[in-house]
Amino acid sequence: MHRPLVLLAAALMVVAALALIALTGPHGSLHGPLVDSDCYMRLLRVEQLLAGGGWFDNRVPWINAPHGDALHWTRPFDVVLIAVAAPFRLVTDWPQALFLGGLIVSPLLMIALVPVLSWAYRPLLGNGWFLLMVLLACLLPGVLSAFAYARPDHHGFQALLAVAAMAALLRALDGGDGRRPAALGALSGGVAGLALWGSSEAQLVIVTLAAVPALMWLVGGRAEVRRVLAAFLVGLAGVVALALLADRPPGARLVVELDRISVVHLVPLGLAAALFGAISALAGGRLDALTGRPGWLSRGLVLGAVGLIPAVVLALWEPRFFAGPYAAIDPRITASWLERVSEAQPLLPTDGWTAMLFAIHLGPAVLALPFAAWRLWHRRAGDDPARPALLLGLIGGLVFTAVAMHQLRVVTYAQLMYLFPWVALIRFAWESNPRLTLGSTRVRLRAPAFLVVLLIHYVPAVALGALDHGRERLVGCPWGGIADQVADQVADQVAALNATDPAPILLTNLYAGPQFAYEARVPVVGAPYHRSADAIADTLTVLYGEDPEAARQVVAKRGVDLLAVCRSPLDTDPYLADENNLRARLLLGQAPPWLEPLPLPENLRDIAGLYRVRPGDLKP
Repeated sequence: MHRPLVLLAAALMVVAALALIALTGPHGSLHGPLVDSDCYMRLLRVEQLLAGGGWFDNRVPWINAPHGDALHWTRPFDVVLIAVAAPFRLVTDWPQALFLGGLIVSPLLMIALVPVLSWAYRPLLGNGWFLLMVLLACLLPGVLSAFAYARPDHHGFQALLAVAAMAALLRALDGGDGRRPAALGALSGGVAGLALWGSSEAQLVIVTLAAVPALMWLVGGRAEVRRVLAAFLVGLAGVVALALLADRPPGARLVVELDRISVVHLVPLGLAAALFGAISALAGGRLDALTGRPGWLSRGLVLGAVGLIPAVVLALWEPRFFAGPYAAIDPRITASWLERVSEAQPLLPTDGWTAMLFAIHLGPAVLALPFAAWRLWHRRAGDDPARPALLLGLIGGLVFTAVAMHQLRVVTYAQLMYLFPWVALIRFAWESNPRLTLGSTRVRLRAPAFLVVLLIHYVPAVALGALDHGRERLVGCPWGGIADQVADQVADQVAALNATDPAPILLTNLYAGPQFAYEARVPVVGAPYHRSADAIADTLTVLYGEDPEAARQVVAKRGVDLLAVCRSPLDTDPYLADENNLRARLLLGQAPPWLEPLPLPENLRDIAGLYRVRPGDLKP
């Protein structure tokens, strides 16, 4: 089969999988047109940019009302979203064009993933096994989630950049010589730097990518591998430096921020690139020529210095860096909110439900990663063209699987990392054609072995899901439908105000806040963004706190005009309401004197509540 036909078939697989999910799957955590709250906030943010907001302005007026607040997001994905929405601008205005572009941007990114995967792995697998790889990618829930329909969010973009950086690195390490390996190494580092600009969570991807040529050079001492590593570090540091110039105004380029690209990321990367580049230029050839234990030791000392010196600088300068992007988060909201976020939940099996999730998400890694280690060891003395890909899959699979056990949000990267070792294992099971001897009869086990390594993780997942099926589990409150219906009520409030009066402020569920802001165009108090610690704390105090006086004071302090709650018993607020907090009392129809119920259509009266604040009754 010719390459264009292979790519077309793979792309059609992706389209079919995404379409099937879009047509038959759930509508998202908010039961609205977009997948989650970040999607609505992304559209609001890009609308603000196109309406004349500054490139460097990360402040959003729609959250932390009445003050507004800054997000930790950066601009690369905003540019991608604008590019996808631009054709729709020919027939409609920018807000509608952005919405339409937002529906398809992530699926388009997954289609773009196909040629990138082909570049990385098709030379190692051939056409048929590459098509199986794409099919398996379409069955992995973490991958599909990142590239879902109606998800204008950066997760798919970041995953695409990670795979592109992986592909360039693998092509650099495929045994070529001359300038091409170094150029591809620099390309890989540059793409990884772009990923770091997109999100500081790309730090783990960068560490994984750098570890592959570093380990190969440590063991083998090949000059071309050393040049690839040096080029990777230089390309990475160079793009991060350019990104820092593009991301920040001149007066803020030395500001340290852990949750978005800043000088604290550039300094260690620049030091590592300068150190290894200098050593490579001055003594690289002599280090490559060393063999045996002296060679390992010398190269190990070089790599240790390149890693340790930047780490010591960081430890003396900004030790919080090693605690991760959220190290500077306000401790008031760590236990009350951050640790309850679904993306922050661990995949460590603790009961039937979490064991099922582990089997679905990480089950293939249980077989694929040991196979990768076995094959690397078994063929260590030979020339295996798949060695860099297996090593990358092993290191990345181990790193991201371990992190996913602690935090679900990185599971997409874990699946993309173990994907090649998994396909290699399936291929090995098929081509090795194992046989079982029963007396004088030898039974071929090719098909059974193939099916075992392909489906073994689904069997316990289905079984655990069936066993756990009877457990009562809450499902999402339909905030999207509620927001659509109450938008008219909010619009009436806006229309009743004088032109000089500020828009009414709404307080509601943290995760519903951005959707209300987008659909009703009113500022909201709380939104699920860690920099808005005051707004998150105040929202939790009002809705879930047990002190009515504290709730009243927050409402008065922020000038809240409207309050919306979901009365559905299926509400999945991560805070179980008790009989003492405001949300529980509103569910029982026991509004305090300072809240006036507003009428809702009959079909919403039992599932939603919208209230107007009586300012006069807020006084003690």
